[in-house]
Amino acid sequence: MDFRQNFEYLVIIDFEATCDEGPNPAVTRENQEIIEFPWMVADLDSGKVVDQKQLFVKPEWSKELTTFCKNLTGITDDMLRGAPHLEEVIKQFDNYVYSNFINNNKSFCLLTDGPWDLKHCLRNEANSKKIKLASHYATFFDLRVEFGKCYPDAPAVTGLKSMATYLGISIEGRRHCGIDDCRTISNILGKMVKDGHTFQNPEHIPQMSLIATEPQVGGGGGGYKDFDLKSCPTEFTSASTSPGDPPATPMSSFLAKKN
Repeated sequence: MDFRQNFEYLVIIDFEATCDEGPNPAVTRENQEIIEFPWMVADLDSGKVVDQKQLFVKPEWSKELTTFCKNLTGITDDMLRGAPHLEEVIKQFDNYVYSNFINNNKSFCLLTDGPWDLKHCLRNEANSKKIKLASHYATFFDLRVEFGKCYPDAPAVTGLKSMATYLGISIEGRRHCGIDDCRTISNILGKMVKDGHTFQNPEHIPQMSLIATEPQVGGGGGGYKDFDLKSCPTEFTSASTSPGDPPATPMSSFLAKKN
């Protein structure tokens, strides 16, 4: 059956951040910082994952990770020692978005597992650090919401594991490793699309702070202007890549073939 999608690409994001546990945690919601910023791109025409990237982020407020954080995420202080700070990583992601999607007139939307990544984690840290966020961070699909629409008879969703279990899908790699969670998300989405789900109404973050200036499209990043990005829906069947798999086709090459 042909389930036509309105957008060409879905960009899956799954952050990992500093954290702690106990009655007097060293890290709270107020000083939590992103330490892993991965993304995975699904081509909604072919139904395959065509690109992926994993960037680590050096925190500014925490001198070292808590034992709880290292055990949960598998990320160590050594892995972050030479990593850039969040503002630079955001610039890298934005440049990727502009060069691969916006400058090529390709439509896309972000997708996360729940609202935490964009509505809370990124927004709060960017506010505190006075980092400007482009408009594509204010529109996204919440996998949990879409899963409920696709499978209304499924038990209440509590996270990736509950969705994967319901669909008979294995969890990829290590839980709370951002890039591995992206792979699990891609597999869940693939099954949803195969079952006929289409993504209709994305989430919008009201009054997303510090949005507005983005590199001039076609201007090589030299100028800035207000940009009304047409973000939004879509889905796919996945063919995600693991570290031992052959590398995905570079996004630039893939787009060149489609033009």
